[in-house]
Amino acid sequence: MRILVTGSAGYLGETLMRTLAGSSHGVTDLDIKASASPYMGSLCDRDLVARGTAGMEFVLHAAPLHKPHVATRSRQDFVDTNVTGTPNVLEAAVEAQPATPYSMESRSRRRSSPEYAGLPKVTSSKIGSRLGSLTSS
Repeated sequence: MRILVTGSAGYLGETLMRTLAGSSHGVTDLDIKASASPYMGSLCDRDLVARGTAGMEFVLHAAPLHKPHVATRSRQDFVDTNVTGTPNVLEAAVEAQPATPYSMESRSRRRSSPEYAGLPKVTSSKIGSRLGSLTSS
């Protein structure tokens, strides 16, 4: 299975990358920070996001900014990443069928955001269960 992890330099993304590294799956990342990935840049860059999701079977979107970032990131960073970037990732994952997008967002945001309509409802236990099956393959 080919898996894309967004936000791979962040706490959750880096943990996902380490967890999946021991699996038999092809795992790549997309992040704004420099890495060995060919996909380095902003989630606002629709072409980059489309290239990153192309051919992926599973997309783990761990890039959204949240409360711990308030002190270190600008308001515009939040808008770019969460308001513009997240829909770009979700739309690209849907267009790159058969990718299954999973977003690491809060439940309250999920319930109130139209861009999440039709996506699988994911809880931390479901993510853990799914990751367990990914890492054991």
